[in-house]
Amino acid sequence: MIISNGHLGIVYQSCNFRFTGRGTKRTLTLLPDGTVLTARSRAKLTSRVPEPGAAGVESRLAALGAPPRTAGESPSQWLPRALEQLGARSIRHPGNFRYVLAVGRSRAERSRTLIALGAQPYPKTDIA
Repeated sequence: MIISNGHLGIVYQSCNFRFTGRGTKRTLTLLPDGTVLTARSRAKLTSRVPEPGAAGVESRLAALGAPPRTAGESPSQWLPRALEQLGARSIRHPGNFRYVLAVGRSRAERSRTLIALGAQPYPKTDIA
């Protein structure tokens, strides 16, 4: 399976957005069909309080070939077993590039917009 890098934000750069670095690093769970099991989907299954959408996440994993839950097995006990049987992989994501733009109706309003994050040079290649 080939996973390609995201974009550098060339359009943001050409529109003079300010590059402020990367967003939060995280670990992604890559499923066999190439999609990602998001942290939110994982939380729906492992929450102590039943959440809307948990059954949908479970059925999505079952459709990919995850084993059914055994009697008395909680979703949080089942999930690691299901992901292992599916062959799901954990991959580190370095965080998305973050661009910001001052807002306002006039140049004066935009110049008064405070942006707490410092500007950095635009990325020209994928930086780690």
